[in-house]
Amino acid sequence: MISCGSCLPNALKVDPQNVYYRAFYSGPSGCDSSQSGRIEALRKSDLTSRVVSNQNTGNCAEMDIDASGSVVYWTTISGPGPFGIFRVNADGTGQQAVDSGNDRNWMGVRVDDGAVYYWHNGAIIRRLK
Repeated sequence: MISCGSCLPNALKVDPQNVYYRAFYSGPSGCDSSQSGRIEALRKSDLTSRVVSNQNTGNCAEMDIDASGSVVYWTTISGPGPFGIFRVNADGTGQQAVDSGNDRNWMGVRVDDGAVYYWHNGAIIRRLK
């Protein structure tokens, strides 16, 4: 069993090497916005956990996450901008925006071997990898 202390992993995604989760932390008055929303990975082989993205959303409600090929993808719709779809390698390198902007209409990120799919401003968008 693995524990993350005061963390609530609200979303989970598994690939062959890792279990990824969005960690939401509680503080004295509820959500600890200084840590919540970051992406963490638990390596299956030795059950070590590490932060792969410190991009903090400051929100305890965002849950979209997906992974493919040891890359994890997520949405950010709150906290400091920009907002959108982001990715990072399982080792914490290569973090970048897949698509971003100043609006908060980003949802449902899903990935397969060839593309990233998500909902933005009333349309399903496909971005080739």
